[in-house]
Order: sequence, then structure tokens, then C-alpha cells
Amino acid sequence: MEKAMNMIKEEMDKKDREIECWKQQLQEKDVQINNMKRELEKKTGMIEKKKAKIMNFTQYVLDFNEELQNEKKDDEPFANKDEKAVTDQETKTDEPTFLEGFFRN
Repeated sequence: MEKAMNMIKEEMDKKDREIECWKQQLQEKDVQINNMKRELEKKTGMIEKKKAKIMNFTQYVLDFNEELQNEKKDDEPFANKDEKAVTDQETKTDEPTFLEGFFRN
């Protein structure tokens, strides 16, 4: 009878050790998950900042375009119809455009 009790106790101790091992593994996985969550939140914040920057730039371009259109309307009556249009080749420079400079940074 006592031998059977000892075997049961040993088996219970063995199962307790297995359970503790699983608990430790679960805690390690929980730490990994929390680290991943923090990293995801960080990256999401970075994406939101870049999105806001792009939206601000887009609004700037739209405002600038509207301003150019308004200036063009104002200048039309005074424009010389005989002037030759300047081609892209004539105005091309080696310096980056505003957009190229913006997206490099």
C-alpha cells in the first residue's frame, strides 16, 4: 500500500514539475508577445507620423497648385501670345527638384 502511495506521489511530483516547466514557457511566450506588441505600437506610431507628413505635404502641394492657378488666371490678360514656351530641356538642371529633396529626407 505504501509503495503504491509513493509511486502516486512521485507521479504527482513529476506532473507538477512538467506543469511548472509549461508555466515558465508560457511566461516566456507572454514576454515575447508583449515585446512584439510594443514593437508593433512603435512601428504604427512611426507610420502614422509619416502618413501625417505626407498628408501635410499633399495639402501644401494642393495649396501651392491652387495659388499657381490663381496667379495664372490673374496673368492671362497680360500674357504675350507670341512668346515661345520653355521646354523641359531648356530648364533642366542637375540640382534635385523640391519633391526629390523632400523624399530623400
